[in-house]
Amino acid sequence: MITINATVFVKESAVQEYLKLAKQLIDGTRTEGGNLRYDMYQSVEQAGTFMFVEQYVDQAGLDAHHEAVHFTTFLKDVDPLLNGEMDVKVFRELPKDA
Repeated sequence: MITINATVFVKESAVQEYLKLAKQLIDGTRTEGGNLRYDMYQSVEQAGTFMFVEQYVDQAGLDAHHEAVHFTTFLKDVDPLLNGEMDVKVFRELPKDA
């Protein structure tokens, strides 16, 4: 299993527009066969800071997500709304006996 924590920094003046784009991304991603979880959270301290928690069955599932139209469209459309680069961390599940 692959887990991703992605933090997105949005201009506070663009939060409502961002939320519309993010909803389309979330709805599309949740229909992907290799996706297990796709949730977004908003910081209680900074209204423009969001975190995605994503889980995929395997690398192929993640690769399919990266090629999906809803993902590539989101990246293109969200860029002008950002207040800094996204911070993306990718993790792999360890074996149960590790």
